[in-house]
Amino acid sequence: MTYRYLKPTYRLEIDGEIFEPSSSSEILKIEVSKYLGNRAGTFSIQMAKSPRAESIRLEETVVIHLGYNDDLQKVFTGRITRIEPEIESITFSGYDAAIKLIKLYVDRFYENQNAGGIVRELAEKAGVDIEEVEDGIFFPFYAVYRGKNAYTHIEDLALKCGFYFYINEDNKLFFGRRRENLHQLRYGEEIINFEVYKIAPVYKGVILVKESPASIRGRETSHWISSQPYKAIKGEKKYYLVYDPTIKEREAADRAAESILNFLTKNLRGRLSVIGNSKIKPAHQIEIRDVPYEEINGRSQVLSVRHVFNSLTGFTTNIYWWR
Repeated sequence: MTYRYLKPTYRLEIDGEIFEPSSSSEILKIEVSKYLGNRAGTFSIQMAKSPRAESIRLEETVVIHLGYNDDLQKVFTGRITRIEPEIESITFSGYDAAIKLIKLYVDRFYENQNAGGIVRELAEKAGVDIEEVEDGIFFPFYAVYRGKNAYTHIEDLALKCGFYFYINEDNKLFFGRRRENLHQLRYGEEIINFEVYKIAPVYKGVILVKESPASIRGRETSHWISSQPYKAIKGEKKYYLVYDPTIKEREAADRAAESILNFLTKNLRGRLSVIGNSKIKPAHQIEIRDVPYEEINGRSQVLSVRHVFNSLTGFTTNIYWWR
């Protein structure tokens, strides 16, 4: 994408009211953050005081588009949960639908259900719409309890299945395998500056112990009868030991152990500040090129993005990544 002659722009919809540069001068600053992991997406909009700004109320729906010229991309849908009036401006902020799952605490017991079925029921209970939910691992028995919120339970299921879990720009839940969305970013072109953190992994392997002999007899076995438990071993010493009584089958244990190992052995994290790019989203892949610190170059996964549109300084995106 060529940015040289492009003009940053936006489109806001607040409870049906449209704010655009061609028809509005109220917008001073827009900030949007979206995440993988147990955090709700957030937005903040600073407006100059005006009759339209002062008419906006709590719980109104906000839809934010950012981009260049006629190439606008939707980056956020959520609701206003806070209004902060100041002398010359008003700031509106809020969350996406992840906040509903974070606030939901329930006790549920499931029999003969896959991970996707559990996720669908929790989303329905929280009032969260679904983009896509894949089935994932089968559980003869699974308990959801009030010691964790629904968002954390879904995150746990995603880790066991090797899935990604997030709320998309349409405020809908995604729970499934990685999609191939790759963005190439070059230092000196798109990349403005960078930070990198190298971490020495504490563990190099995973041993996951499951409870029953279902790996031999299949799903019809009596799962409360335990003989010699199966151990899924991935990686090498030093091992991280996991005992998971919810996993009953050999294939599920191997899959969960591989996913946990992948999570534990990420050893490089960083932040890129780039010329505003509203097409990059959490769970996407980025290919970093031409950074003078060679170890950064290559493919990485996007953990979170933070878009900032400022009427004075323009449009930038901060990308937090790991590999």
